[in-house]
Amino acid sequence: MVCIYSLSLNPLSLNPLTVEKIAMLTPDWYTKLASRISIHKRHFLSLAAFGFLLILLPILAAAKYQLNIFPLSGIGLFAMIWGWGLFLVIQWFGSDSTKKPSKIPQLLRSGSRWYAALFLDVWFLFGCITSFLIVAGSLFR
Repeated sequence: MVCIYSLSLNPLSLNPLTVEKIAMLTPDWYTKLASRISIHKRHFLSLAAFGFLLILLPILAAAKYQLNIFPLSGIGLFAMIWGWGLFLVIQWFGSDSTKKPSKIPQLLRSGSRWYAALFLDVWFLFGCITSFLIVAGSLFR
């Protein structure tokens, strides 16, 4: 597990500057992230759609004009991965999804949240690596 330390202002403590340890890549971390970015849900969905267009349009233009499309496709993939991934964070870990009453047992809900967190970790990691390799490979041919 990766841990980061963040400096936060806590007006209720005697020491207003406290350092809190946040465990990254866990469902709790994604829940905190979703609460911070939930107002930008439409922006992330737009970013994913823009990234998809950056992948699709150069492919269509390359067939007619014989262009090197891979740099734009790699940038589009990066935008689509981050836009869709952050949209999924809001959908899966946002306040709307965690407050709903559910008939699913707590153990199954907890397991599905861990599975979703693991999926998002792999999604962001491989998406960033793949888009970097596409751009780097097309620039250094």
